[in-house]
Amino acid sequence: MVNTRIYILPSSSSPELRLRCRLYSASYCRPQQVAMLTRCANISRNATRYPVAESMLQDAALQPYVHNCQITVHEGRRTYHYCIFFKWHCRLRANAMLDKFQGDVVIMKIGTWVLSVVNMCVRDIAIADYIVSRFTQCISRLPRKGRLPRSVTFVKPMHTCVHYNLQSLGSHM
Repeated sequence: MVNTRIYILPSSSSPELRLRCRLYSASYCRPQQVAMLTRCANISRNATRYPVAESMLQDAALQPYVHNCQITVHEGRRTYHYCIFFKWHCRLRANAMLDKFQGDVVIMKIGTWVLSVVNMCVRDIAIADYIVSRFTQCISRLPRKGRLPRSVTFVKPMHTCVHYNLQSLGSHM
């Protein structure tokens, strides 16, 4: 997969934000709501934000690059957009939360007005849990040397409920 991300080097003209995202780490037994470092293109409120996913994902020595994929979820009349960052390598540690997946996964919300990453709210956590379960099923069917998707669309039935614990949100909410 070609890396489609843009990197912004730290400088005084590129402010940094910490945005809430959902982390599915192989080191933990439950998903966590964490703050990811994000660099902005300029000081404007509507500036494009570029997440630094390498700061969240482990095993940089084994696999230094991060895959990314745009996810679209249709739920009834609503459409949600997310970006998923992950490492995918046969020698990465098995992720106990995700069936047949090795490595870490981070999901960030993409805004509707500003087409860039934004903070996740409580509703986004339930959708992120749905996305990661469906996405890892899709990825596990691909051959290791296969081409990874650049974007994926899921249709989430209205009656589908993903249970989550509000205590797992931590102090970031």
